[in-house]
Amino acid sequence: MKDTGYTVFHEGDLVKILVNKTFTNDGLATATTCDKGITVYSNIGLCTYPSSADFKGKEVACFEGQTATIVRKIGRPSRIKSDDAQWAYDVYEILLMGEAFQIFANNIKLICRVTE
Repeated sequence: MKDTGYTVFHEGDLVKILVNKTFTNDGLATATTCDKGITVYSNIGLCTYPSSADFKGKEVACFEGQTATIVRKIGRPSRIKSDDAQWAYDVYEILLMGEAFQIFANNIKLICRVTE
């Protein structure tokens, strides 16, 4: 069976920020680049994505090897199909440097799952 990369992240999961993946396989941007990294924002416009003004609010630069903690799943943009094949567009709230930001699943990788 082919590995699709599909991962559902859960509250408390430790994730790595992927700075090399700013576009999905469909060619849609899931992050903006900055000096050898990506910029993560406090809000992603789920009702407008994909558009030219989807990333809003406070921003922080993330670099290779940076980690974050999953707070919760926010959802998926309304213009994106809801099937599992579109997992890369799932948006999560993460705790990064003590503050809440939003990020697409395309830009994170599971390091460690917290079990109950």
